[in-house]
Amino acid sequence: MTLALAAKWKDPMLRTFDPGQAKASGLPVGVLHYGLLTALSLTIVATLSATGLLLAVGLLIAPGAIAFLLVQSFGPMPVVSVAVCLAAMLGGTYASFHIDSAPAATVILVLTALFATAFGRRLHRTRAASRGARGAG
Repeated sequence: MTLALAAKWKDPMLRTFDPGQAKASGLPVGVLHYGLLTALSLTIVATLSATGLLLAVGLLIAPGAIAFLLVQSFGPMPVVSVAVCLAAMLGGTYASFHIDSAPAATVILVLTALFATAFGRRLHRTRAASRGARGAG
C-alpha cells in the first residue's frame, strides 16, 4: 500500500486538496477517497495493536506536523516525516533503556521536544521575515 501511494502520490494529493479539480481531470475520486480512508484505517488498526493508544496517536499526528513546520513544499514532507518518526522511535527507545522508563512515553516526549523545537524555529523565522518586511517597506 505504501508503494502504491508513493508511486501515484500526485493523484491522492490532488483529490485531498482539490476534489473538484480531481474530478474534472478524470481521476476516480471515489476510489481515491475510499482508498485513502482504507489506508488510514489499516494504519490506525496496525499501529494500535502494535503500540497502544498513546503512541499510536502521537505517531499519526506529530511527525506530519513537525515535517509541515520544517519544509516549504509537500514534496519532501513525507520523507521528512518518516525521518522524524524513525529518529523519535530510535531515540526514544534508546533513551528509555538508559533512563529506565516506558518506551512509548519516552518516544512521545521525544516527539514533543522535536515539535517544540520545530515550532520555535518556524516562529523565529516568521518573526525575522516580518521584521525584515517592515524595515524594507
